[in-house]
Amino acid sequence: MYWSETEHESSQASDAACVDVWFRVEGRKLPVDHIFELRGEVGLHLPWLLENVGAGLQPVSVAPAANGWMRPDPTRGETLQLSRRTRLMMRVPADRASDCKALEGKVLHIRDCALRIGGSSVRPLLPSPAVFARQVVIPTGKHDEQVFLSWFSYQLSVLGIRALKLLPGMRSELRTSAETLHASSMLVAELTPAQSMRLQCAGVGAHRSLGCGLFIPHKDIAAVGDFNSDD
Repeated sequence: MYWSETEHESSQASDAACVDVWFRVEGRKLPVDHIFELRGEVGLHLPWLLENVGAGLQPVSVAPAANGWMRPDPTRGETLQLSRRTRLMMRVPADRASDCKALEGKVLHIRDCALRIGGSSVRPLLPSPAVFARQVVIPTGKHDEQVFLSWFSYQLSVLGIRALKLLPGMRSELRTSAETLHASSMLVAELTPAQSMRLQCAGVGAHRSLGCGLFIPHKDIAAVGDFNSDD
């Protein structure tokens, strides 16, 4: 954990260069660890998504009520049970949003599961003082928490963001056909609106098309203080 005193710092204005595209989906179930196959299926219809560093794909998630309070265990053959509220989300450059419609009406085949993609809607990114990524890939040699935090802080500095409050969380593994990636969740707090937008649009680390390094607004907590205004 890295926790510094609040500091008001100036930051450059950031245009909303990225948007989120949400798709309705129809299907009964999905494997818990489906993101690698999902990326491949989406890439058949949107090949540019895999080549654009500014684009990312989130794993399909379900509301807790759909599976109780316990996450399904893939080692026991358990799967994500989809509902009418389930959505597929991808983050893309704003000028690519209309291209995403090519995915509508397609059926994606993920192991023994079929996922039909419905209509889409485009939503602008919203500034939030705290943002959260479920997975940020940990580079080779950066597995020690303090080393990882130092690396992460440097990535923020490249974006013109001085880290004030960083909270790494659960560690996880992500398997692809070529390797096993190690990742950590990450909460970043005390962001100005411009910094928040910049971080959400740029992301941190590798494998954005596998849902890694994508930050979404997080419910603020009292400990991270008030939402700073840009100077």
